[in-house]
Amino acid sequence: MPQFYLPGPWEIQKPNTLTPELAHHLRVRRIQVGEFFPIFDGKGQVAQAKLLSLSNKSGEAELSDIRLDTHRESPYAITLAQGLAGGDKMDWVVEKAIETGAQVIAPLQCERSVIKLTRSSDAERAQKRLLHWEGIIQAACEQCDRTVLASVEPVQSFESYLQKPQKAPLKLLL
Repeated sequence: MPQFYLPGPWEIQKPNTLTPELAHHLRVRRIQVGEFFPIFDGKGQVAQAKLLSLSNKSGEAELSDIRLDTHRESPYAITLAQGLAGGDKMDWVVEKAIETGAQVIAPLQCERSVIKLTRSSDAERAQKRLLHWEGIIQAACEQCDRTVLASVEPVQSFESYLQKPQKAPLKLLL
């Protein structure tokens, strides 16, 4: 069974309120009241949750066996600086980057990028895309059992990305 995302902070010995998205996901998966399911908070904590109640847009679960579990995370600080791709290709790249261990996704507006998101008139569109990619990151983490959510940097130009100070001693450009 895949794990499910429930943002913290978590209450111990008290019912935790489920997000509407998680409640919907549990209904779709046909998790019944009284059943246990694994959850993570996106910061490395995992727990077993017992479903106490479930309605259309909410629910409650009691958590047990809360612990830090980052053994599936890559020991390397991997940042993917990716030129914006058109269609659903960027979504696919983000998903596969998370599944292979990337910790930071840096979308870059390149000279030949089909999508243009760095102009001031495109700020709202860019913000929507970032939120969309964060959702993809969450889903990919649920699917591949990662416990730490990767971060997505704001869309930036290739030149401004290269000028930023980088901590990593090894940089690869493909």
